[in-house]
Amino acid sequence: MTRKSVIYINEHGNVFKTNITKQLKPGTRSGKNGGFKKMSTYKYHFNSINGTQEITISDGNKKCKGNGVTEFMIFNLPAETTCPFASDDCKRFCYAKKSERIYKAVRACRERNYMATLEPEFVPAMVNLICDTLKRNKYVNAKHIVIRIHESGDFYSPEYFAAWDRIAGYFEGDSRITFIAYTKAYPIYITVIPLTWLFLQV
Repeated sequence: MTRKSVIYINEHGNVFKTNITKQLKPGTRSGKNGGFKKMSTYKYHFNSINGTQEITISDGNKKCKGNGVTEFMIFNLPAETTCPFASDDCKRFCYAKKSERIYKAVRACRERNYMATLEPEFVPAMVNLICDTLKRNKYVNAKHIVIRIHESGDFYSPEYFAAWDRIAGYFEGDSRITFIAYTKAYPIYITVIPLTWLFLQV
């Protein structure tokens, strides 16, 4: 395996940890609204047949907070509506919906990300956004960079999963970068199964 891309299969909504998540050290947040604190975001605009599109990634969350050695990027989609295999418990206890309820801008940002994924230019646009973000000092000096696909949302179609496989493929020569995703969309990505992804099931 030349690319460190990991899919965590969690069909039952269980909480679990694996070796790679030992790097996801809890960070601290302060402030109102249940402890949420605004994280840095990086945006990229591109043109499509449907007009100008915007995609956004963030530099971490409460559990994925960089420490100078390991840094994070996170790409999100709207909670629940992009999770075709969400169980009733997932929908009831979804933590990703909380920030959408508190901050209207969060939902709007995730909606823009979703709309961008529908465009044929999504793959090169995301590659460009990641490349631009890697030029920032915190990523230039990091020894490990974890790109988490979906703190919120999931792989909603085989085509969308294949798009992320192409994105990860662009960075397979960079040993610092690992793509990870937690998902319940087994029926979708089983139709793709790129050999360069590691599948871990619990």
